[in-house]
Amino acid sequence: MDEGVTRLERGTVISVRAVEPIDASRQNSRLYRGIVDLNVFGNWGRLAIPRGSRVDLIVRVVRDGNLILDLDSVDVNGERYSVQSEIHRIDPHPENDLVGSIIGAVGGQVRGQSVRVPRNFVVTFELQRPLEIETPDRGSRRDDRR
Repeated sequence: MDEGVTRLERGTVISVRAVEPIDASRQNSRLYRGIVDLNVFGNWGRLAIPRGSRVDLIVRVVRDGNLILDLDSVDVNGERYSVQSEIHRIDPHPENDLVGSIIGAVGGQVRGQSVRVPRNFVVTFELQRPLEIETPDRGSRRDDRR
């Protein structure tokens, strides 16, 4: 395996915080913004996806005709990676203020006839297939030596 690549295996969990509310009652091909809520580590304990990395979420129709919130892509070190995942669970992780507490208590819906997720809610996704992330080389370049 290339030393500049970190591999995330099938089953790796990615927690995503919605940075805007999501309210969809049909598939609309709109991308919703989110950020990675916790660092994601790959093979050999390497940091693969840093906390705060941007993600795109999308509402899709699944086989049974229901809508589902899906993790479409993640941006790491300026590169966009397409992701195939499934929703693992939804956890309220509101900010530590009164508004966040109220939003967290209301809840969210990530599957069904509609998808509704409040801003700052954390949705946890599980990878359905391995993902290889190129890791930046932080060492000196060979042509920089003198």
